[in-house]
Amino acid sequence: MSSSNAAAVSAFIEGAPPGELADVIADIKILTVDEPKILQSAEPAFQKYNEEQLTTVKLPGGSQHVIISSHNSLGGGRYYDVESQSSFGFDHTTQKPSAVQSYSVESQHIDVIKSLLKALSAHAREHYPSSTYAVFPTSSDSSLAILLVANKYSPSNFWNGRWRSTYHFNPSTSSLNGTINVDVHYYEDGNVRLTTNKAVSISLPSSSAQSPDNIIRHIALAEKKYQEELNRGFNALSEGAFKSLRRQLPVTRQKVEWEKISSYRFELYSITVLYFARESLRVALQRHDSDAAGEGDGGNGQGKEKKEKGRVVESYAFGQRAQEVVNLSYIAVALGPPLAYIFASLYLRKAGPIVLGTPYVDGSLRIYAIAAFLELLSEPCFVIAQQQMLYRTRALAETSATFTRCILTCATAIWASKTGRDLGVLPFAMGQLSYALILNVTYYSKIWTVSINGGFSLFPKALYIKTPSRYVLSRFSRPLLTLALNLYAQSGLKHLLTQGDSVLIALFTSLASQGVYALASNYGSLLARMLFQPIEESSRGVFGRLLSTSTTSSSPSSPPQKTISHFATLSLADHTTPTNHPPHKNILSARTYLLTLLHLYSLLSLLLTAIAPTLSPLLLRLLAGPAWTTPTSPASSVLSLYCYYLPLLALNGLLEAFVSSVATPSQLRDQSMWMLGFSAGFAATGYLVLGVLGMGARGLVLANGVNMVVRIWWSWGFVSGWFRGEEGGRRERRGLALRVVEILPTGPSMIGGVITAVVLQYLKRGFTGGVGDLIKTVGVGGVYGICL
Repeated sequence: MSSSNAAAVSAFIEGAPPGELADVIADIKILTVDEPKILQSAEPAFQKYNEEQLTTVKLPGGSQHVIISSHNSLGGGRYYDVESQSSFGFDHTTQKPSAVQSYSVESQHIDVIKSLLKALSAHAREHYPSSTYAVFPTSSDSSLAILLVANKYSPSNFWNGRWRSTYHFNPSTSSLNGTINVDVHYYEDGNVRLTTNKAVSISLPSSSAQSPDNIIRHIALAEKKYQEELNRGFNALSEGAFKSLRRQLPVTRQKVEWEKISSYRFELYSITVLYFARESLRVALQRHDSDAAGEGDGGNGQGKEKKEKGRVVESYAFGQRAQEVVNLSYIAVALGPPLAYIFASLYLRKAGPIVLGTPYVDGSLRIYAIAAFLELLSEPCFVIAQQQMLYRTRALAETSATFTRCILTCATAIWASKTGRDLGVLPFAMGQLSYALILNVTYYSKIWTVSINGGFSLFPKALYIKTPSRYVLSRFSRPLLTLALNLYAQSGLKHLLTQGDSVLIALFTSLASQGVYALASNYGSLLARMLFQPIEESSRGVFGRLLSTSTTSSSPSSPPQKTISHFATLSLADHTTPTNHPPHKNILSARTYLLTLLHLYSLLSLLLTAIAPTLSPLLLRLLAGPAWTTPTSPASSVLSLYCYYLPLLALNGLLEAFVSSVATPSQLRDQSMWMLGFSAGFAATGYLVLGVLGMGARGLVLANGVNMVVRIWWSWGFVSGWFRGEEGGRRERRGLALRVVEILPTGPSMIGGVITAVVLQYLKRGFTGGVGDLIKTVGVGGVYGICL
């Protein structure tokens, strides 16, 4: 072993940054693999490091940390602590204590030492939450050493820091001198270290020199003054030299962990479980008007007994219809646990080391699975609210649950940030769990009364029927099960198209692009989730009720039965035969409803595309900090582009809601084939813009836009054909064909939108990112909105 290598190793050890000695040792072992005993010769360097850095250690059986320093060394690798009245051995290489024994310090100033410890304890708790302190007599017992060390480590954010204060107090001369040392290491994609020290000399009035409280008060004033000097220096560095070197931290002052943003796919996991468990059943139930209650009214209606029986059956109509949809909703509940397990297993199998290394990732995934199941337990209440159009109840439940989720998530994340804890995605998991719990509490508290008054149960219950062959286990309607199975065939393709962007961006883009797209899509889709999605879901129910068709049994002597959906009728051709199409007035109502919404969407889209591309970066700056709107940050530009994609998303959702409400099985199969083609086109476009052109997150937004355009094209063709009467191979023109001009804004409205966008782009050149810019943008947009 050469002396130069030993000197280098000693230098590495003595210069180890705070909290990183173990990392330094690991690196030394790699570099000196041919000299395995070199660390044994570096024992003096380890001792010097631990004593100078005031290393802290918790004694076996103890509750507090104690300090390692030259002032409390007993020699032979043993040290003592005044407060715990013990001595212990210490291995400087492993930093492990051992052989704790009882020990009483002998000093003429023992009373002063105890008083100083008490005062120092209060000072440390107030100013240094994570700190260790001590008071020791010097070797000559002529003065006292007052020590304080505070460590704060944040390796997940690539920085560690240490504050050390060492003072010497001479009771005979009333002098107080010391040194403050600060050591901060920042090593994100680089290596920046700040080491600074300040000599402190305090003159104590002789009359109060022996007062421990007075001594510590002067120490606190000196440290506060130095901290203020450091803060001024840090701010100058941040706004000056560092500003040109790297992006600023967001408003939370935490590093933006792009790889974790892109890896937090728990929301996708939850959406996937819920989608496959309940979406097809929801659509089927919205297209259904049960005939269970009407089955008891058979024959030709003659005779007093049959009339009385008909009246009895009619009195149960509401309860029977409600019980049937409640029973079917429990299929979604039953599908939840196996789907949650399957998708969780797939997620963990495909997750990379960064994801698996995230704190609390396993526990968070389990919480998300439990939350998904709890959310499915509210499905019986949801279907009743939809069937009876209890929109106020639904709004109350979902608003309360969403508000609780936001509050709990933010509060947990802020608490973790303030206390220096890295909880990973756990705050979001806790928020999702609170969402599911509040959803259940609100729904059941409201719908329970409805079930009592309506004569049905919120739990599975047998139906009163005369044709058991049309029901499974006397509880589940075969037509609806057939309908749900046909819709399930589309679920995979639609979900792939809806969530396919996650797959593409994971395959073809960098972690930074993944994080930027996740940020833009989460913020950008807020409007879609809050406004367009509720309209789409309620519209599906409206179309299903308006455009249902009546049926009769195959026996010509049977009386008309209760109405069931057009789809359910066709799927039971061997039981029932469609006799007519939806009433003409219902078709007119559905057409008017659809055109009104499409025209409203076009006006909102015009307003959105004129204002949002300029407004969204300003809002992003307000929410996430100024670094997100710098020229080098792609987040603001991607979010602006996403604003042009939102109108396409809204229009497609409304048109596909109509398709799912009226399409026959053969038409649904045709749609599935088209969807398969759209999936291939989406994948090809994504590969072109991401893999070939390297457009990153912007390219993925463009690929989504192209995919949405072709889906709108197909849905518009279907809707127009349906209103023209092109159905079932026949051409039955009703004279109700849709025209594009009926939904477009007027010429002046479109010109106003162009002028508004031009004005905002002109004003944007002088924007500085302040509140004034936000007010200008909202003002211009408000004027246009009023005129619109």
